[in-house]
Amino acid sequence: MQQEKLIKLIMDCFLEQNAHTPTRKDNTLGSVLTNEVQTRDNLKVTAPIDNSDHNVLRWEIECNINKELCSRAKLCFNKADYVEMSKFVSKMLQSIDTESISAGTLWHYFNSVMQKCIKRFVPVSTSECVRHKLL
Repeated sequence: MQQEKLIKLIMDCFLEQNAHTPTRKDNTLGSVLTNEVQTRDNLKVTAPIDNSDHNVLRWEIECNINKELCSRAKLCFNKADYVEMSKFVSKMLQSIDTESISAGTLWHYFNSVMQKCIKRFVPVSTSECVRHKLL
């Protein structure tokens, strides 16, 4: 069962086995699974290290990471003006006739009031971040 899961994973990710020469006596025991075509060409099987009877697999791969600077906004609720928030929400909600409005409409109105309240009374701090773009 585990073998089928591994084979399915390898196939789903379009991975290929790149070690095709023996790595221990006449057996190919090393697995180098990759979806990079360049890796196949430069895979080298070299002599064992010290007393090991396993050959060493060696390859080079070029890794390029594209970085993009960005800024991240963070709401600072610990520095919010809760007294003014309370006054604002009370003022905005006091004129609502809850008997004549559906629950959905009331929820949307309450949500918009809270969003305005957050924008007005909760300070925002920004910090720089690095976003890694996919190659």
